[in-house]
Amino acid sequence: MSNMLNKKIDMNYISAVGIPRKEAKELIFDRVCRVFEVSEIELKSKRRYRHIVDAKAALCYVLHKERHYSCTSVGEFTKLNHATVLHHCKKAESLIKFDNHFRNKINRII
Repeated sequence: MSNMLNKKIDMNYISAVGIPRKEAKELIFDRVCRVFEVSEIELKSKRRYRHIVDAKAALCYVLHKERHYSCTSVGEFTKLNHATVLHHCKKAESLIKFDNHFRNKINRII
C-alpha cells in the first residue's frame, strides 16, 4: 500500500486494476494526510486550525475538481455538506493561484 502512495494516482490505472472508487478516495485521503502532515483524526475533526482547513480544502479540491467525484459524494466521504465542499474547492482554487507552497502540495498529491 505504501508503494502506491509514492506514485501518481491515475484513475485509469485504478479502474484497470479494479480498485473500487471508495478505496481510491481513501488513497487520496492518505496522501493528503501525509503531504499536509495532519493525522486522519485531525482531518476528520471539526477543528478550524489553518493547516487542517487547508488540508480539507485540498482533499475536496482533488476529489471534486481533479478526480470528478460529485460534491455530494465528496461530502458523504468527508462528512461535510455539499455546499461546504464547493466552498473548499473555491478556496483551494484561490490558494493555488496565489500560494506557491499550497500549489506545490496539490501537485504532490495529484
